[in-house]
Amino acid sequence: MVVDDMEKPIESMADSERGNEEDDRQQKPFGERFPARESAALQTLAANLRKLRADRGWSQDALASAAKIDQNAVSLIENCRSNPTVTAVENLAEALGVPVAELLTPHPATKALKTRKATGK
Repeated sequence: MVVDDMEKPIESMADSERGNEEDDRQQKPFGERFPARESAALQTLAANLRKLRADRGWSQDALASAAKIDQNAVSLIENCRSNPTVTAVENLAEALGVPVAELLTPHPATKALKTRKATGK
């Protein structure tokens, strides 16, 4: 049975549109798919997460495994390119053995991250 686009069920039209959106995302450069975030809270989280991880000598993969999240998520959070869920932040804090507030509190010794967008790199 042959049908034209106007006769397609709504579900199949949505599926084809979703496929186009996925293709668009795959073709965009990394910086457009994951733009740098300017939020002070996200920059604080990123800097604290990176420092605590480094202090323990952990790789991003080791932290991700302990927090039960993907390594790519850790990388995106540390580079201010993600808006993590509260659950993800709780899992990271638990894995690092610190309260959530420790990840979100600015510390003078922890430099705010300069994102690639801000530095032009």
